[in-house]
Amino acid sequence: MVVFLDFDGVTHSVSGPTFDEACLAGLDAVLADCSARVIIISSWRDELPLERLITRLRQVGRFVAGVAPEEPAFTKTPREAVVKQWLSETGYDGPWLAIDDNASWYGELAERVVAPDPRTGFGSRDAQQFREMVSRLSVDG
Repeated sequence: MVVFLDFDGVTHSVSGPTFDEACLAGLDAVLADCSARVIIISSWRDELPLERLITRLRQVGRFVAGVAPEEPAFTKTPREAVVKQWLSETGYDGPWLAIDDNASWYGELAERVVAPDPRTGFGSRDAQQFREMVSRLSVDG
């Protein structure tokens, strides 16, 4: 299972301190459940080297397998284009989900996005939704 992970509004609230322990603990639990490989899709990937991103994610960093390509300019749904590009470039055809507080950036792929409330970040409701989506993807093949 590949998980495209955003940071702002997911690993912490958009107005709170970065990398909230409760959000990270919830993410760690669901990622461990499905043996996820995380691809960082957050714009933070353009600001910091991969090693620093992994360090900031603390326990969640152990799941990081890489970063997504740069978002194309002038794209109506930028993250949709990035996911499609990553899938095409890597040849990955297995199950995937995204955890991002802005599902509208995924266009036709939005049904694969767990979208936490950006005011709180990833929480128990999001963990439940993630597990349900993983289960559905496993059944659908």
